[in-house]
Amino acid sequence: IRRQSKVEDRLEKFSVLHINCGVGATLARIKHYYPNVETYGVEADEQVIKYGRYTADCMCRDIGEIKENVRFDYIIIEGQNVDVNCLSKHLNTNGEIIREEKCDV
Repeated sequence: IRRQSKVEDRLEKFSVLHINCGVGATLARIKHYYPNVETYGVEADEQVIKYGRYTADCMCRDIGEIKENVRFDYIIIEGQNVDVNCLSKHLNTNGEIIREEKCDV
């Protein structure tokens, strides 16, 4: 998701789903740049979700917990073991799937 320079673009409303989001740091950063974004996170670790609830509008443990009719403009996938076909039903018509790769420093 690119940072846009125009103020009116920053106020645009859209939705992001982040798979394997951890505590939601990426979602918090997106929300900082785009205050009207709706952020959703999926994280398997229940302990981590407790903290993530403060950074995302909605957090859950499994993609199956998201209602069938909910669609996103962007789906960020972190990690390798994610079924993209399962996620495509939650993507808006012009939506994008973004793979986020972790790098070891």
